[in-house]
Amino acid sequence: MNDDDKRKLIEEIERTVEEQCNRLREIVNTMLKNIVGMIYVAILHLDNKNYEEAKQQLINTIINLENSQEGMEQ
Repeated sequence: MNDDDKRKLIEEIERTVEEQCNRLREIVNTMLKNIVGMIYVAILHLDNKNYEEAKQQLINTIINLENSQEGMEQ
């Protein structure tokens, strides 16, 4: 493999890594926004003394986090 081939290969690898990092960054940002929203809803339930609904909202948040984790591991 000559120097030009090595350079092209390195450029392709860098592009791929950058694309994957950007994709992962978008996924993480979306997850964080969703988590904040879900916790906010739970807090609203607590403010209204709807403890059972707050509990259910937090359980749903945990389930969503677990599902997201499984999806990212694949």
